[in-house]
Amino acid sequence: MKNNLRRYSVNKEINTMLKGLIHKKQRAMKYGECDYEDLLDLILSSNQYAQTMKDANTKGMTIDEVIEECKLF
Repeated sequence: MKNNLRRYSVNKEINTMLKGLIHKKQRAMKYGECDYEDLLDLILSSNQYAQTMKDANTKGMTIDEVIEECKLF
């Protein structure tokens, strides 16, 4: 029980940190301040490209999916 509460707490903290980082990167991309040097920049830029495509089969990732990808790496 104690370990589960700790895992939940750590997971919530990591999600909060990653959401903040992702939103910061998205703002930088919006204003052209992004230099595409790290993996998160590349994931977000490819996601942004996928969302602008007119093809109905091409969909971008949600923020939660991006967070899970970051955790995976």
